[in-house]
Amino acid sequence: MSITATFLHSRPQREIASIIRSRLAGCRTAEIVSGFATPDGVDALRAKSVSSKIKRFVLGAGTFKAFEALDGLISSGLPSGAARVHLGHTRATGGRKHPFARYRPMLHSKIYFFEMPDGTTTAFIGSHNLTGFALRGLNGEASVLLEGASSDPVFDEVRGHIAESFRQAVPYDPSLKAAYAQWLRDYLEQLGIDATDMPRDDEGTRTVILFAEAPQGRMPAPGDRIYFELDMRITEVNSINTEVHLHLFAAVPATPAEALSRSVVSDTALLCKVEAIDSAAGSAEVKADWFIDDPTKPQLKPAVQPFRPTLSPGKQQVRALVSKSLELGFDYLFDAGKGDWVPTLGDKKIRDEETNVVWSAVAGLRESGPVDGPLLLSDLRETSPESGSFVLFSRRRRRLGVRKNI
Repeated sequence: MSITATFLHSRPQREIASIIRSRLAGCRTAEIVSGFATPDGVDALRAKSVSSKIKRFVLGAGTFKAFEALDGLISSGLPSGAARVHLGHTRATGGRKHPFARYRPMLHSKIYFFEMPDGTTTAFIGSHNLTGFALRGLNGEASVLLEGASSDPVFDEVRGHIAESFRQAVPYDPSLKAAYAQWLRDYLEQLGIDATDMPRDDEGTRTVILFAEAPQGRMPAPGDRIYFELDMRITEVNSINTEVHLHLFAAVPATPAEALSRSVVSDTALLCKVEAIDSAAGSAEVKADWFIDDPTKPQLKPAVQPFRPTLSPGKQQVRALVSKSLELGFDYLFDAGKGDWVPTLGDKKIRDEETNVVWSAVAGLRESGPVDGPLLLSDLRETSPESGSFVLFSRRRRRLGVRKNI
């Protein structure tokens, strides 16, 4: 009898709790290894009436209440020696506050293994931890269901993995529930720190970035004026503290994002300062030597005098004075760097059949509120790289070093 393998499932959000419960109810013996457990995950097994069948029950980590649920299985018949906790590995750090590494290698296996009375074996091997979200089909998960003769060598490999995980783990001690929970909390706290390990060397300098195709022949020189348009809603551009970085290419990159990634190697880079703004109806005549008229197909063109541009709806006229070559390279950043992020909800939903709670798909993330003033940066997609515009507005930036050395 060969092993049959069934993939679970083509849709990531599918419950497998009922299938596992069915195999657990009908098996002769069971063994479970899970990297993480929650109380609703333990409860999803509904194993109290059949807990005596479980020979090995290995958890890598769990919440305090998850271990309380494990106590319930033990009181219902799970042999106390069957339960073990795999505490992972750590190392000495030499630190006083945290003498041992809190972010550390952990048991991550997920196996539900059943020896059936008819001489066959069933094994669920995949990503499903012993949690309600995983087993009830709310997480995106994937597993393979193996079924076949118990004597098949593949099942011997699985038994060996379970036995080794059991050997590495320590016997579960109900009096140490708080210790196990703290061991997990320490890991999660450090993981939270590591998850926000963004560089902290950014500077809150507002910058207008212009990408354009370089003109033929003469190039802009110090003292020249560059004309362009910027979204009317940006009220933070002024002649006191706003720099304009003009990056010129022989051939403009295909997208603003690509242009940003190549800004440190642009053919010409000029530092400019905002000299004048007209956010009303627009000036009839503008003193400018150069202009960019189409922000989606940007070309730096010489201004024919007298220069009388037509102001686009929703825009303000900006004139920048060329100061000198831009010596430094920057990583331009388009979020505020200090706001909270909240989800943008999509149309698709999933329902927890156990609790009847409905969950909405997260279609994206956006900043949750205003920063430094009335402007919501999440509203200004037109000045971020995703817009397709090569005239961008960055609220902060990070220095990368001298351009010629990068």
